[in-house]
Amino acid sequence: MKRFTDLAALILGWTLVVAALFLLLRPEGLLRSEIESVLADRRQARIVAESWPQLAGDAPVVGSGSASPFAIEFIDYQCSYCRHFHRTLDSLVSASALDVRLAIRHNPNPGNPASRQAALASICAHLQGEFESIHNYLMTSDDWYDLPDWHDVSTSVGVPEPDSLVRCLASERADSVLSIDSAIAATLGLRATPAFAIQGEGLVIGALSPDDVERLVTNQTRQ
Repeated sequence: MKRFTDLAALILGWTLVVAALFLLLRPEGLLRSEIESVLADRRQARIVAESWPQLAGDAPVVGSGSASPFAIEFIDYQCSYCRHFHRTLDSLVSASALDVRLAIRHNPNPGNPASRQAALASICAHLQGEFESIHNYLMTSDDWYDLPDWHDVSTSVGVPEPDSLVRCLASERADSVLSIDSAIAATLGLRATPAFAIQGEGLVIGALSPDDVERLVTNQTRQ
């Protein structure tokens, strides 16, 4: 009788284990979600590590000094958290004795024409070697939200060839650059901005704190 009871208890125990695993590993289960999240993070970190030279190589850079960028930020110019981080970075650049440099790639909301045009305008300014001036304007002003006269904007921020920038906005070259940035963001699985690709760490979603930036910049100088 005892042997039967022990067998019944064993069967019941395994049944409960199987049931628990089923609940945890089903598509909406907690454990499955955690496993998939860890695997996704590892995949993203691997892609960032393997593709870093291409990710950072031709991207425009903001900040100070001549060090390699501490990260690559994927932005949308109407993203409030991107704009908040821009102010954070600007303060750090002014206050830090270290080289604080950040590469920029675009991931505008595809349903927002103003965000897309702003990304194209900054790409076109970068092609003229004047990225930072228009980037600062787009991050600190909302006058362009209603699709401005980009010739006037270019003139006001000091882009040397405003006519060329306006033509560039509709060019295949600018569209191609933006498409490449969007494809990179899609490959990394990015669905929100800001997002930061960091060599050796993978991806961080959301604005970095001043302490985060200082740590990353310090680590960069030690490499």
